[in-house]
Amino acid sequence: MEKKLSGWKRLYLSKGGRLTLLKSTLSSLLTYYLFLFTILKAVATRLERIQRNFLWGSSVECFKYPLVAWKKVFLSRELGGLGIRNLVSFNQALLGK
Repeated sequence: MEKKLSGWKRLYLSKGGRLTLLKSTLSSLLTYYLFLFTILKAVATRLERIQRNFLWGSSVECFKYPLVAWKKVFLSRELGGLGIRNLVSFNQALLGK
């Protein structure tokens, strides 16, 4: 996921573009694996950290404060969130299917 969401892409995209790239990368890369295997909590935390840093523009050399709490980002668009899926709950839903 770090290759797909590399730092140079962050520099040339707006926040809306970053959100779109984040959603498309997450859905295409992880859905198959989340459908088959249970995700470890540490892996989910690491992937969410990568997503969060990409969305808000943070990196190792510069920290940027998030504009919205990460729990609110997980909410659906109808409820005022950005519609990004929580990996652990999405994994449980796929495995239950």
